[in-house]
Amino acid sequence: MLDSGSPLSALPAAIYAKLVAAFPYIRRIHNEFGDMYEVECPGRDDGGSIDFDFGGTIINVPYYYFVWQYRGNPGVCLLGAYESGRLVP
Repeated sequence: MLDSGSPLSALPAAIYAKLVAAFPYIRRIHNEFGDMYEVECPGRDDGGSIDFDFGGTIINVPYYYFVWQYRGNPGVCLLGAYESGRLVP
């Protein structure tokens, strides 16, 4: 399902693992949203994307779009995705 209305992206395990591996610095933290991952804040022009194939139509989503700038602490970014099938608090 493609749902652009959700603030978090639920990804299949293999795609989620690729996304997590794309960040050289990643650290599990607990905050008011529950358990999340802190990552380096990427720039819009940083390389890399998750590529979704919808029957031959490829949609490239840059890693940048899977990251939230944490309002409570400028300069801190959180991974805005989780592995589908895993419950999110």
